Amino acid sequence: MKSLIVYSSATGNTRKLAEVFANEIEDAELLSIQDVKVSMLKNFDMLYLGYWVDKGDLDAASAKLAEHVQNAKIVLFGTLGAADNSEYYTMVKRRIETHFQDAKLYGHFLCQGKVQESVIARYRQMIKEHPDDVHMQEQLKNYEKGRTHPDETDLQKPAILSVPSPKIPYEDGFYVYLLRCCDESLYCGWTTNLRKRFYDHVMKKGAKYTKAHRPLELYYFESCEDAASARKREYAIKQLSRREKLALRNIKKEAVTNKK
Repeated sequence: MKSLIVYSSATGNTRKLAEVFANEIEDAELLSIQDVKVSMLKNFDMLYLGYWVDKGDLDAASAKLAEHVQNAKIVLFGTLGAADNSEYYTMVKRRIETHFQDAKLYGHFLCQGKVQESVIARYRQMIKEHPDDVHMQEQLKNYEKGRTHPDETDLQKPAILSVPSPKIPYEDGFYVYLLRCCDESLYCGWTTNLRKRFYDHVMKKGAKYTKAHRPLELYYFESCEDAASARKREYAIKQLSRREKLALRNIKKEAVTNKK
């Protein structure tokens, strides 16, 4: 699977995230959005689009490109000046995703990034003129704190979004799966869209358990004939010991080898 990683970056924040993806993804090309031609898009199976947030929405260059990727498979990643706030970040992400309503969205990562120094200087001047403006003071603190972002923690998070792997099917069906979580625990579930469900878990929109135990990888999956058999198989796997669950992947590899 050939991937194109495109980034729009005003201060270098989004470029840093793009470089993380480029290091994680095999057979991927990394380009600044200024170097992308619409005619190139048809040559890639997956598009990773990096943007920066401008007034709560997609930056102009990314918005223009979005008009030409409506049938593409996409992972979005971006930066904004505001500190991480679940409610505000969710609102911004939903607004940005409206630009891609007809695309197949497989992941969306957003983190804080430093703003231009001219913005900080402007806020300092405005506070001198309005010393009692509490909101303005909080904004300045937020921007000054953001000077170190994206930091090492931010840059580790999106690596998991590189997973759109040929090994994970795009097709809808009935799947039972095991996730390996950050504390090495295993989570079992079933779904009709394996890629979307995996990213739901990664972005803390899946089960209550995976919101508290961040998934590191899709450890194992298998397909079933229908929803009833998927639920039945999920129950059976949940009754297995940890050792037996971990062995499932080896059993599957042996089955594939035998078929060959």
